[in-house]
Amino acid sequence: MSKHILVCLPISAEQRARIEAVQGFAYRFTTPDTATAEDALWADAVLGNLPVPLIRQNDHLEWFQSNAAGPNNYLEPGVLPEGCIVTNATGAYGLAISECMLAMWLSLLKELPTYRDN
Repeated sequence: MSKHILVCLPISAEQRARIEAVQGFAYRFTTPDTATAEDALWADAVLGNLPVPLIRQNDHLEWFQSNAAGPNNYLEPGVLPEGCIVTNATGAYGLAISECMLAMWLSLLKELPTYRDN
């Protein structure tokens, strides 16, 4: 019997194809806004931030991969079943955030908003 992987992320067709290329698993694709209780109960593993009220219903979840660095809401007692492995995206966004902060700092330093407005 294959494991059920619920992908709860807005992804492209290319990303979906790359995930489905990993064989030996059954996949469902949804988003946090469209996920249902049926999706939550079906899953053995969740990739993405399934809403807490839905994920709380699953008593057999084995793995939860948060797409946030801090999955604090999911770590509250009673949200995930005992023994569920929790991983997160710590460090995944560091470079992009650093680049954005540097660009913003340089923009303010050189008064680029003033140039744009003029």
